[in-house]
Amino acid sequence: LCAIHRSVMCRVRSVLGPTWVCLLLVIHASYVVADRKVKQAPKQTKKPVDKADELRLAVQGAHKASPKVAAVRLKRALESARRANAAPQLLQEAEEALREMERRHEQVTEARSSLELAIEADTRASLSRAIEVGHSVGLQGSVMAKALEALKRHEKVSREADRRQAKQNRTWQQLRDALSEPVDVDR
Repeated sequence: LCAIHRSVMCRVRSVLGPTWVCLLLVIHASYVVADRKVKQAPKQTKKPVDKADELRLAVQGAHKASPKVAAVRLKRALESARRANAAPQLLQEAEEALREMERRHEQVTEARSSLELAIEADTRASLSRAIEVGHSVGLQGSVMAKALEALKRHEKVSREADRRQAKQNRTWQQLRDALSEPVDVDR
């Protein structure tokens, strides 16, 4: 029972019942196992030896990590590499990666604002264009979800209007057909 005292377990059993006690023990055991796995896991000691290695890792991580985290790491590594007089080619590569990240950030910000404007405009064409731009820059999140939901709503309304129009056209066609048929009065 690990660190749980017997008298405490008796009180818990009397209050909750034996089923709940078993459930608590299973939960506690799973936490103990998870804690042991975390403690036994090898520590990540992947610290770069010099500033050039740190900058290389930051440039590689710029494409993998979240944009904000990658930008902060890259800026920090770039400054420390400049102070350590790293290779000019490496500094240039890092500056290009940083400019690319800033450009992507501007594109995402622009796409997000166009999505917000399209949601406010609430027209099918503007929503379609803004969603297309958002997909092209890899935009995700609540603004994109709202725009997709608004576009689905517009498509649903459009389909319903098309169905009503088709039904109305069929009714008029049936009426025209009925009127164009010769009427036999002798019947």
